[in-house]
Amino acid sequence: MKKRIIHFFVLSCKKASGLIEKNLYFKLSLPERIQLRWHLTLCDACSTYKKQSGLLHDLLSRHEHDHTQAPPLPEDATQELKEKIIRKLEH
Repeated sequence: MKKRIIHFFVLSCKKASGLIEKNLYFKLSLPERIQLRWHLTLCDACSTYKKQSGLLHDLLSRHEHDHTQAPPLPEDATQELKEKIIRKLEH
């Protein structure tokens, strides 16, 4: 019983980082929130990872929205880029 209780509260960093990522897109269950909060109070590396992951998520989300607003490239520029990519892939 004691082992089960300890195992519930002690997450590996791998599992904690999975919960950090999951929390960006979904609501965590109560046990998951408790486990993650407990882990983050003990682990500076995962706390830093949580901050960095959240920042990266916010930046990418903003870029995605800004990117859809960008005007399309002119046809000649598009064709030139396609040709460059093909040349690079051939070498």
